[in-house]
Amino acid sequence: VPLVGCASCNPPKPVGQGRTFLDFEILPGTELMVQAAQSVAVGDGPPALTIIGQVGCGKTFIMEAIANKMQSMGRSPAYVFVPDLLARLRASFEPESDWTYQGLWDSLSKADVLLLDDLKDDGRPTPWAIEQIERIVDQRYRDQRSYVVSTNGTLSTITATWGRRLADRLFDERSGVVRVVVNTAPSYRTGRSWG
Repeated sequence: VPLVGCASCNPPKPVGQGRTFLDFEILPGTELMVQAAQSVAVGDGPPALTIIGQVGCGKTFIMEAIANKMQSMGRSPAYVFVPDLLARLRASFEPESDWTYQGLWDSLSKADVLLLDDLKDDGRPTPWAIEQIERIVDQRYRDQRSYVVSTNGTLSTITATWGRRLADRLFDERSGVVRVVVNTAPSYRTGRSWG
């Protein structure tokens, strides 16, 4: 399965049914997320963005809108759902895989922006999974290349689940590399706040 929206590994196509910023219904609590996402999409502001919010509050929609905006500008984003990315990386070691580990890594490295959607703060990722996500984020962080991570976690829950090193890079607002925004809107699906 190709990376969605990755021009270097498959022809560009709209992500998430062609979702755009214009289609997003702004609810109270989403304003900072939308503004920060639009800045990333046009290459304005810090190169990295961490979006925090509860289930259903529009994080995925906005991640897909970033990818589609960048594609419309001729840039190559790579949008990936974190659990799918880890499954693809694991599967790349299988003899019948359509991917090689290095090929998948190169696709992620070449993208103008890497959009990692749904870094969960629950469960128990394996040390291998932690290493993979940490490696991907750390490379872009050190090179100050654009990346966006959406999560339902906080600094403390991401630290507990994924480790200090990754949390330090996702929540580093002091260096000017990362902007962290909190989406406080309830779920668009249920109207419920899950906190």
